Amino acid sequence: MAKLNDDDVRHIAKLARVNIHDKEVSKFAKELTAILGYVEKLQEVDTKNIEPTEQVTGLFNSSREDIEIEKESIPEDLLSCSPLPIIEKQIQTPSAHGSTKLTTGSSTKLTTGSSTKLTTGSSTKLTTGS
Repeated sequence: MAKLNDDDVRHIAKLARVNIHDKEVSKFAKELTAILGYVEKLQEVDTKNIEPTEQVTGLFNSSREDIEIEKESIPEDLLSCSPLPIIEKQIQTPSAHGSTKLTTGSSTKLTTGSSTKLTTGSSTKLTTGS
């Protein structure tokens, strides 16, 4: 039976991205060696005439059937549920990249970090700070 040394344990811990302290290395060396010993015992078992076990409960296809409901969806009804602005039959969402630009009617609001720029018609208002 293979016995793991301290360097093997540190290497395994590094591969598993597990931080272990030096005082834990010998404990894990014993435990991992015991696990490998058990695996060696399992490999000695003759499994040539054993059918693979897929599951042990005896249940078969216990999921329910999907129920399909035929219902026509009207895009305007679906879009009307959104609190966000609708532009050309699409919901305009805030950007995931740090800035937000929302357009409603004739006004545009752009938020970047701690500043906000609001444009309505021909006037622009810039707010900075918190």
